Amino acid sequence: MAKRGENTVKKHQVMQVLPAGAWGIKSSFRSLVALLFAFLVVAAIYLRQSNEQVFQHANGRTHDAISSGGCNLFSGKWVFDNKSYPLYKERECTFMSDQLACEKFGRKDLNYQFWRWQPHQCDLPRFNAPALLESLRNKRLVFVGDSLNRNQWISMICLVDSAIPPAFKSMHNNGSINVFKAKEYNATIEFYWSPLLLESNSDDPVNHRVPDRIVRVEAIEKHARHWTDADILIFNTYLWWRRSQMKVLWGSFESPEDGIYKTVKLPRVYEMALQTWARWLEVHVNRNKTLLFFMSMSPTHEMADKWGGISGENCYGETEPVMKEEYVGDGVSPRMMRAVESVLGELKTRGLNVQMINITQLSDYRKEGHPSIYRKHWETITQQQLSNPKTFSDCIHWCLPGVPDLALPVSISNASNLIEFDINGSNFTGKVNIDFGGLPGLLWLVLASNPLGREVDDLDFLNSLTKCRKLQILDLSCDQLGGVIPDSIGNLSTQPVQLRLGGNRLRGSIPTGVNNLVNLTELRMQKKNQFSGEIPSGLGSCVSLEHLYMEGKLFEGSNPNSFRSLRGLQNLDLSRNKLSGQIPEYLQPFSLMTLNLSFNKFEGAVPTTGVFRNATALSIVGNKKLCGGIRN
Repeated sequence: MAKRGENTVKKHQVMQVLPAGAWGIKSSFRSLVALLFAFLVVAAIYLRQSNEQVFQHANGRTHDAISSGGCNLFSGKWVFDNKSYPLYKERECTFMSDQLACEKFGRKDLNYQFWRWQPHQCDLPRFNAPALLESLRNKRLVFVGDSLNRNQWISMICLVDSAIPPAFKSMHNNGSINVFKAKEYNATIEFYWSPLLLESNSDDPVNHRVPDRIVRVEAIEKHARHWTDADILIFNTYLWWRRSQMKVLWGSFESPEDGIYKTVKLPRVYEMALQTWARWLEVHVNRNKTLLFFMSMSPTHEMADKWGGISGENCYGETEPVMKEEYVGDGVSPRMMRAVESVLGELKTRGLNVQMINITQLSDYRKEGHPSIYRKHWETITQQQLSNPKTFSDCIHWCLPGVPDLALPVSISNASNLIEFDINGSNFTGKVNIDFGGLPGLLWLVLASNPLGREVDDLDFLNSLTKCRKLQILDLSCDQLGGVIPDSIGNLSTQPVQLRLGGNRLRGSIPTGVNNLVNLTELRMQKKNQFSGEIPSGLGSCVSLEHLYMEGKLFEGSNPNSFRSLRGLQNLDLSRNKLSGQIPEYLQPFSLMTLNLSFNKFEGAVPTTGVFRNATALSIVGNKKLCGGIRN
């Protein structure tokens, strides 16, 4: 679905995916939409959409507080667990990077592999590789950014690697883009090297360490054309901006002598880059298809005195996480975090939601999780360095298995718990191509009052809703939907359910399978629809019906005799059809509050008891052959 105008979001009721306050991006997904990383991503991917800030493709209305029963996934602690972790073995990951293979390169203390993130108020589900792969079927997932996002990319590949036979997976490297393909699922998990997101003199995937960094602050197309058609995009950019100022080029790297150069300080140059990135997203992203995420800053651990260590030391030799809750090191920049927050907030006001995956606090505890000296070194280590290992320790990236394996699943765990997807009146347009099958707990799906389409297959997405066995409300009213109602509507839910289809342009007959909705409490099909044929007698099986609105549908024939079993009806509107015969006397004992049979072809005597004695509750005008009863 594409979006026009402002958009609002109701989100997850059970869990808060983003820690309110940490980034200032607060939203209590009473239940929606959100699509967040390997968990998030999955979630995203499981739906498209998540919890506290992940799938905001839906209502856009944000709230500052989570429900009283909510769980902040990012408020917790690391717990040592050598029984269920690690989630995979380093040597068994086919595509492990030597930069991250700490055990292979001599690390003996392997406890960094056994820490499990434990939120204070809930438990995280164990990662499920087949489920993630299934949710990625026929999709393209692209990580865009620097080596820390590549770290996350390799983590995700290792998480799913063991679930794919060797003959059904491949890896292809082509310059800046690396593509892992799960052939059986027709899915790709890709990484695109673009450390500053924009064009820069650091764009070479191998030779990118230059002393005088230059960025074209208004140029992104060179990179963006490689991932424009992705289904899921996960961006990051932070580490390469960590300097007091940067040289900006207005011009071309092909003709550098003709360009205009200016040195711009942080955070201004970072803000300028984010604005260019945001403008590109707003113009080029297919909002009907692509899910967008932004990874928060991954903290470094280069100053041990910040966590109580010896001044001048760093992560080298560390074997335990920081145990002090709410610990904040010096590896992140609050000013840059606020810059990201501001840009994402502006995008949201313009109807484009980029979900934040906030791994910062969670990762800040893990001072021992870095490769340190235990990795492949592409340059010769000097004797001076060997005598002082901290001088060549990598305290930026993460050993695998390790922290990134949790950063991904933590975010995703929520999407499958989504219970309400509400985009009522949000001006989305186009076809609904969301697969709701990954939301087994979905209770409410409200797409009402959006100009979604007029095509023959507009309701095909209902097929995926048959997996939502707890669904209670399906509101598609006033969406200009076309086509016919698929037979799968009869398999929607065994729960008490409200079905609202009024104000569309649906045609054809009502599927007989509707009689399977034995707990249907409300059915609205009035206005603008062009149904034909007889009212299905199977509706008489929906004995829980309280509200039935079928006005103006061109139904023919008589009122089904099976309706006599609908004794719980409170409101019945069959007006402006072509119904004929006598008004059924079986309606007399019903406790109807309103009964509208006007403008049909009923004939004969009007019943005189029950609702037929209440002139304010009854309307029978426009039936020229009726006699007796109450005249309106």
